[in-house]
Amino acid sequence: MRVPLFFLICCAGLAGCGSPKPANLKGSLALDGHPFALPANAGEVFISFHGIGSDGKIDIFKKYGGTVSPSGSFEIIASAGELPVGTYQWSIDSAPGRVKEFEPFSYDKSKARVELKSGPNQIVLDLNQR
Repeated sequence: MRVPLFFLICCAGLAGCGSPKPANLKGSLALDGHPFALPANAGEVFISFHGIGSDGKIDIFKKYGGTVSPSGSFEIIASAGELPVGTYQWSIDSAPGRVKEFEPFSYDKSKARVELKSGPNQIVLDLNQR
């Protein structure tokens, strides 16, 4: 029985060929190193992680997001279950003017980056990081 070459190539690709394991991401917000719970007037708050390409710019095809809980914690679950490893620029989306600490982290202003490693990532994002 002959196995088509295309099938073997596909199987090799699925096996990963030595590529790093995807990343899992859980985290929380902090302010000056202390846990940051959302103020009562915050409304819904979303956090997004935008993949950074090899050119140092945002890759519009690598965007992952989730909701920030009232305690300030979040978990990002990608459609494939895990995020690719790499550098991400993060931003916070909320109703304008409700939480002043979020203003520097809107999509159009944020320069904050984080590196996701292979496997589980537990991160703390400090809102005084600029």
